[in-house]
Amino acid sequence: LRARGGPGRLRRLGRSETLTGWSLVGPGALLIGVFIAWWLMRDWLNGFDQRIDLGPGPFLLAALMWAGSLGTMIFIFGAIPFTDAMMVRYVDDHMRSRVAGMRLAVSIGISSLAVWALGPLVKSMGFDRMLLVLAGVSLCTALTVLWLPPERPVAEMAPA
Repeated sequence: LRARGGPGRLRRLGRSETLTGWSLVGPGALLIGVFIAWWLMRDWLNGFDQRIDLGPGPFLLAALMWAGSLGTMIFIFGAIPFTDAMMVRYVDDHMRSRVAGMRLAVSIGISSLAVWALGPLVKSMGFDRMLLVLAGVSLCTALTVLWLPPERPVAEMAPA
């Protein structure tokens, strides 16, 4: 991990012109598209006898929902490199492929079991109680991550 860029890699990525440019294109295009859609819908609805006034509110709500789903995807897919980095750091080289395969097999099995059981569980427990159970699971996960051993400093290699 350290050989690929280390802690300064994120700082360099944050200063990247490409990242900054593309991070402004998406939200800018979304806002322009929202207002163009509102303007077109307003003009189209003006031709009807029985019409309702359609303000920009629903379109802005759609933009917020899009931004929220994009943030959720970034958060979820951001966990993939974190998991890989944890494997590199804490699993020995000769065991890494076995551990990775076992991790995938267990996660796919648990995911399929969760999908199968979700409907009946929510129906029997109620949504509010199920949400509290999931919050407890995420709290236990966070505490488990906090109990991981601290990172040991990597000794600098002396020139030969």
